[in-house]
Amino acid sequence: MASSSLKYKGSAKHPPSNNPSTASSQDDDRKKDSLLAQYQSLLRRYPLPMNALQSSTIAGIGVSLSQLYSYGSVMDTREVRVMMMINVIYHTPILYAFYTFVLPKLQRFGMIFTLFFDQVIFSPLFTAGLIALRMYLKQGGDFDTIRHEVLTVVPNAMLSSWAFWIPIRFLILKFIPSIFQQLFGSLASLMWNILFSMILNKKK
Repeated sequence: MASSSLKYKGSAKHPPSNNPSTASSQDDDRKKDSLLAQYQSLLRRYPLPMNALQSSTIAGIGVSLSQLYSYGSVMDTREVRVMMMINVIYHTPILYAFYTFVLPKLQRFGMIFTLFFDQVIFSPLFTAGLIALRMYLKQGGDFDTIRHEVLTVVPNAMLSSWAFWIPIRFLILKFIPSIFQQLFGSLASLMWNILFSMILNKKK
């Protein structure tokens, strides 16, 4: 006699049910599990393209929402395009390499050292490069002009950045699997763009 488990081809996690509403809920759960599995598979197979796609999309949304809050509309579409491009050619490759190859080695020295290296050494250099590239892509300019802009903006930007990012980075490093860390970092960047726009608006 065949075992009852052979008659059902579903998973042990979602056993069969005669209740239509329960069966529908189980189908939804299986679809969600399948979508998550497909997403994880794509991240593992194509980490750079997938992270570039999601990071640039989130950056575009973040910049657009910031402009909507500050001006009531998306005034500077060039800024949106530039920030999406920066996420593809600068942000994603550097953070992917940092999360994949550098952070795992740093974490052996403990959370405090990892956060120190991340926020005090890596983050200012990364932010300086981002500001310089953004200025070059948007306005051009010579080296001295870009250097002056970086030296003027980065110190003030880092003070606000540390207040926001140190708790976020602690939570990401402590609780988020490495494969999802760049995604959660990008989602946090979306909140940061909106929050920073509110801070600037209050100062005006």
